[in-house]
Amino acid sequence: MKRKRYGAITAVVVISFGILQADEGPEVDKKTHNALRSMVMDSCANDTIDIPCDTYVNSSTISLIGLHDVCIRFEPGTQVLLDDVYRDVIELVGCTNVQILGGYFRHVDPLPEYDCHGGVIIIDGCSGITIDNCTVSGCGAMGFRIVGSENIRIQHCLIEDNSFSAFYLRSFHDLDIDHCIIRNNGRLFYSTGQADQTDLKMRNNEIYNNNSSFFDDGEIPGLRI
Repeated sequence: MKRKRYGAITAVVVISFGILQADEGPEVDKKTHNALRSMVMDSCANDTIDIPCDTYVNSSTISLIGLHDVCIRFEPGTQVLLDDVYRDVIELVGCTNVQILGGYFRHVDPLPEYDCHGGVIIIDGCSGITIDNCTVSGCGAMGFRIVGSENIRIQHCLIEDNSFSAFYLRSFHDLDIDHCIIRNNGRLFYSTGQADQTDLKMRNNEIYNNNSSFFDDGEIPGLRI
């Protein structure tokens, strides 16, 4: 396996239960940091990309399109922030067999209440995606938006303070949410299009202070909690 590594810059975090949480220090410098997307999109199949410890503040969505067989590993303390609340923080589109490990994702100055603003992590038309040991916080309207995707694993993550819902689901197969802390979100799930959704597994999660979920046509086939 090939590995890419880039020079590191130090940042400060608090690590709790294996999940990154931001230190409540001074407001971050709102610089546009396009280097992150370049590091990832310049990768090749079977690369492991080590993202150096820094605070990456972007003015537009980081769009990762068509990645295959790549592991993106964030060094402890790395934060990926977006200074436009009406855009999504990061999106994976048409990707296959991609792992994202150890990142912290949120908006810089989130709106206090839901107002049709951007989400945090978008997974659209993908297969074989693993999000592991990440913090997805907000208040992105949706922590995760999963559309037209299959074989998705979200594990050992902290998903909190997303003002509309922790998960927005539309057309998926085989979604496994395992060993996550999911708290203080507007809803646990918001789901549409049940006919195209099968096999949602919720295992060993700590879930509290989320409002009721919304399913437009009963429960999801194959739902196991």
